[in-house]
Amino acid sequence: MRILYYNWTPLNVHYIGGGVAVYINNLISSDIASLGGVTVLTSGYFYDKTRKPYIRKQIETTKYESYELVNSPAPAPLGIVPPVVLDRIMKDTQCKDIIDKFIEEHGPFDVIHFQTLEGISPNVLSLKKKYPQIAFIHSIHDYGLFCPNVKFWRVEKQNCVTAELQENCRQCMLYAENIPLHHYLIYREKAESKYSNFLFRIQRKLNSLVKSTLIKKSTVERYNDIYHSFRLFCVENINKYIDMELAVSQRVKEISIKYGIRPEKLNVSYIGTKVAGNALGHSVYPFDGKKLTLLFMGYASTAKGFNFLIDALDCCDVNIAANVTLKFASKMSTSSRNMLKRLRGKYKDIIIYDGYSHSDFPKIFKDVNLGVIPPMWEDNLPQVAIEMIANGVPVITSNNGGAKELNKHPQFVFYNKSDFISKFENIFRNPSILIDYWNYSSNLTTLDDHIKQLKEIYSLCKTNTIIL
Repeated sequence: MRILYYNWTPLNVHYIGGGVAVYINNLISSDIASLGGVTVLTSGYFYDKTRKPYIRKQIETTKYESYELVNSPAPAPLGIVPPVVLDRIMKDTQCKDIIDKFIEEHGPFDVIHFQTLEGISPNVLSLKKKYPQIAFIHSIHDYGLFCPNVKFWRVEKQNCVTAELQENCRQCMLYAENIPLHHYLIYREKAESKYSNFLFRIQRKLNSLVKSTLIKKSTVERYNDIYHSFRLFCVENINKYIDMELAVSQRVKEISIKYGIRPEKLNVSYIGTKVAGNALGHSVYPFDGKKLTLLFMGYASTAKGFNFLIDALDCCDVNIAANVTLKFASKMSTSSRNMLKRLRGKYKDIIIYDGYSHSDFPKIFKDVNLGVIPPMWEDNLPQVAIEMIANGVPVITSNNGGAKELNKHPQFVFYNKSDFISKFENIFRNPSILIDYWNYSSNLTTLDDHIKQLKEIYSLCKTNTIIL
């Protein structure tokens, strides 16, 4: 069985793509290649001055071959991009033709597993009509199919899913509406891979510059139509041509159905992680009922719940706070540090690890009794939650996204600020709750378990591919 994996992130750039890039590297380094052969195709990241789309070989190893589509008509990642880009993607036929030729030259493939549709036009999926014998599978790692800002998080303030704001995309996208397409493509031009990280940082600076100089409150309402049309375009192509749609959590599945993906196509597939293979299943540092250490890991952003957490901690009982040490493993901005000043003096201690890697876990997790994952957006399945649980740290999570699915104890899911305060203080007053946590934990998905599941899915889809 030969497999083609598609993702927008090039394998030789190690600073982009987040958890999905790590996941892809774990997949192609596993024994999945034993099925018969793995090929990787990426697109949408590299642009050069020729502006003509073409495919070049990227990496070849004993386990896989890798290629990249340079100058793709569909830039990636998406996020806040000019609506003219989305319009261009919907009208594009070049991606489809180029990938068609790629399949002919490098196939035959038994399975094409799309980890995203960014970097290509969703109409590439219509190649299913030409290749009905190939199983077409797509994983939903984020909400780029449905939301031009990817996160369903309106102007960094509000959860669009729970607030039913899905038709108000222009509130997030205003500054991008007046960026000319040629300007957007120019600052996406990159040199060869060894300079990519440097140029990527420059690109972000240019994005900020464009944002500050081109903001115009456009009244052209057709932009709302483009955002809505792009969502329908993605959903329509998936519903027509994909054999199986894999959601990385139950919450992602629910949201996907809400926005139009056919329920019978959807299956939950928790991605496998290396840390899950060594999950402890108990607390390394049990709470003695006197001194508690609380850990927050990840981006110190509003969407990730950092601001929410500071506000909530600021309202906690002072007698409890005096016996609580706060740890923050986060890259801290000046404004984030200033927010933490509100808590100094109220809490026993505040410790900051300003940026970290996996090698720092032992010192970060030392003495930690409880972790907190408080996203305000529908965070698909936060890897930091898996990392904490695997390393023997119970976690209290917000009701948003997939993190709450890792434990079924009602005491460890909160719905608003007052609920968090109530449950956090109750945990402090009743240490036995932290022991109970482990009796309600779901088994973390190991990489081996996930690979086994994928093999079964590939075989099933190969046998039962839809005929158009």
